[in-house]
Amino acid sequence: MSYINEALRKAQRERDAADYKARGILSERGKKSDFTLIRWLFISLALVILLALVLYSWLDFKGKNPQPVSKISGFPSASDIESMKSANDFYGKARFFHKNGNLTDAKLYYQKTLMLDPEYVSALNNLGVIYMQEGNYLAGEKSLKEAIRLKPAYADSYYNLACLYALKGNEIKGLDYLKKAASLNRSVIEWAKKDKDLEKLRKLSGFNEIIKDDQLVTPAGIVEK
Repeated sequence: MSYINEALRKAQRERDAADYKARGILSERGKKSDFTLIRWLFISLALVILLALVLYSWLDFKGKNPQPVSKISGFPSASDIESMKSANDFYGKARFFHKNGNLTDAKLYYQKTLMLDPEYVSALNNLGVIYMQEGNYLAGEKSLKEAIRLKPAYADSYYNLACLYALKGNEIKGLDYLKKAASLNRSVIEWAKKDKDLEKLRKLSGFNEIIKDDQLVTPAGIVEK
């Protein structure tokens, strides 16, 4: 009887152990399944957040609609640069910047003009004016005198040299160049009456002699600025 009971208890213990193992395996699988689900939820959430950030950034950029550099007033577009192949093209751009007070870019384009045509008199004259405004009198004098050498009848460069020497304090030379400019272009006299650069010259008797000299004539064909 005891042998049978012992056998029954042994069989029961084996069944219980089997059930426990089975439950353990199932429980472990359940944990693994739950962990996998949570991991994919986190990944999905992260992807949604990343997508939202990208979409927001794109909409924000599109809403601002930044102005292309080529559309900024005065800035040459790529097509403009490609089409600028002659000295006249660069000079025209330099004049645009000069008239609008952008001396840095004007100077650059005058220099590019002279790289293509070293004898471009108007570019030499206007570059000399910029040097003078910068206080670089030596470079200004050189540029203006080169313009005169190439075109002796160019009144503008004589007048600008008169201004340059007046600013430097060399009034005698300033008067000489002003007289020469007035002999080439009578309009110079009206400029001289108002130009602040010639303030020192207006105090000299020689200045009054120049503006009162009715014998000065203007030759035909004076080149405009």
